[in-house]
Amino acid sequence: MELDAEKAERLAGQRMEALFWALTPTVVCTRVSGHVELEALHFYTQRIDRLLMRGQSLQVFHDWTGISGFDPELRSPYRDWAANKEQTISPVFLVKSKVLAMALSVSALVIRRDLTILSDREKFNQSLNRAFAGSRAGNASGR
Repeated sequence: MELDAEKAERLAGQRMEALFWALTPTVVCTRVSGHVELEALHFYTQRIDRLLMRGQSLQVFHDWTGISGFDPELRSPYRDWAANKEQTISPVFLVKSKVLAMALSVSALVIRRDLTILSDREKFNQSLNRAFAGSRAGNASGR
C-alpha cells in the first residue's frame, strides 16, 4: 500500500516531520522522520484518543525508519499514555535503528505489554495490508 503524504495529517517541527493517516476507522499509520520532539507525542496521542472515542480498538502501524533521534523527555509521557491503552491499541513498529528498537523493547517491559517491532519493510507492509483488507472487509459486512 502506497501512502500519499498529501492525504496525511502533518506536523512539521524544527527538526522533524510526523505524518498521520487514519486509513479506516480501525487502522492507522504514522511516519516520523528526523529528531522527534515532544510536540510529536501530543500530535499523535490527541489523534489516537479522538479515534478511540468511537469505542473500537485500533491497529496502529508506525514507520519510524526515518527517526534520527528523540528528545529524552518523550519516554516517560509516552510510556504513561501507552500503558493505559493495552486493550485498545495493537501497535506495529518499523525501525532501522537498533537503539530505537531497544528503547521500544524496554518500554514494552516497563508497561508490561507486547509490541511488534520489525526491521523488515516487506513484513511491515504485509501486516499493514492484511489489517487494511480485514478492516475494509469487516466494515463492508457491517461488523
